[in-house]
Amino acid sequence: MSFRIVAGITLFCLGSLSWATPGLVTKVSPHDVDETVERVETLLGNKGIRVFAVVDHQENAEGAGLEVGEITMILFGNPNLGTPLMQSNPTIGIDLPMKILVWRGADDKVYLAYNDPEYLARRHGITDREGVVTKMSGALSKLTDKAIEP
Repeated sequence: MSFRIVAGITLFCLGSLSWATPGLVTKVSPHDVDETVERVETLLGNKGIRVFAVVDHQENAEGAGLEVGEITMILFGNPNLGTPLMQSNPTIGIDLPMKILVWRGADDKVYLAYNDPEYLARRHGITDREGVVTKMSGALSKLTDKAIEP
């Protein structure tokens, strides 16, 4: 078996295990990528949560003459939740604003993923903001569940 085939199979298998990444919450969406992104943006807007940017990785790759498939990232935040975490440890700012990634997998399913706020708090040693972290985790879980409702 050639190196390229082995490397390709390895990358495919690693890519299909993305939902097993520590600290990453991944869900399957019954909607296509664009509709899932639109639903997330609408839900965030309805909650008064600011969307800072929507990054279309596929469009950016095509602009460079490359292919990556359907992948879109939504950057958003609520300063009432993020700021207290940065007051506890400014390094969490590297992981804020929060992000939701939506993509079509090799299995043709659409996935939605985000960093688990509890994981981020542990990563940055934040132990004095349990209420904020719990609120963020619950809000993200509910929002993403609603975004992927049939």
